[in-house]
Amino acid sequence: NTGYQREPVPLVRNFAEQFGDSSLDAVVMPSGSCVGSVRHQHEIVAERYGDAALRQGVATVKAKTYELSELLVDVLGVTEVGA
Repeated sequence: NTGYQREPVPLVRNFAEQFGDSSLDAVVMPSGSCVGSVRHQHEIVAERYGDAALRQGVATVKAKTYELSELLVDVLGVTEVGA
């Protein structure tokens, strides 16, 4: 957001390495803005400044990243919570 585009590469790489593990079914975040950052900003950083491994890692994590209510409703099918 402030013009620093190359600087987040190490952060994006670490995030992709930690959460790209195939033993993890989902990455769940508490807010849509967090998910938006992973789905969109990480991809932009990887495409512009990353290598093939980073681009693949970001794509892997992006595909399994959800906001909490999105996971509950869209993935797990929870519509009634007894409230």
